[in-house]
Amino acid sequence: SYGARILITEHTLKQMGNLKDEFHIRLVDNVTVKGKDEPCKIYEVIDGDRDEVLQKKLSILPMYNAAMQAFISGKFHDA
Repeated sequence: SYGARILITEHTLKQMGNLKDEFHIRLVDNVTVKGKDEPCKIYEVIDGDRDEVLQKKLSILPMYNAAMQAFISGKFHDA
């Protein structure tokens, strides 16, 4: 439902350690997954996209991240 080719959980992101710096990763959602009680952050690894899609996502990544941060902070108008 996210239209993403590669999604990972925050647990996977933490397990990647410094390797995560080799990829372009963006926060997508905060969800409660089946079988769990606590919400979990879901991230998209955008490096898995076709080149033209990847380039478009990379070009807006700073703006996307700023909008996500505004949304998380409750600044919906800014987001």
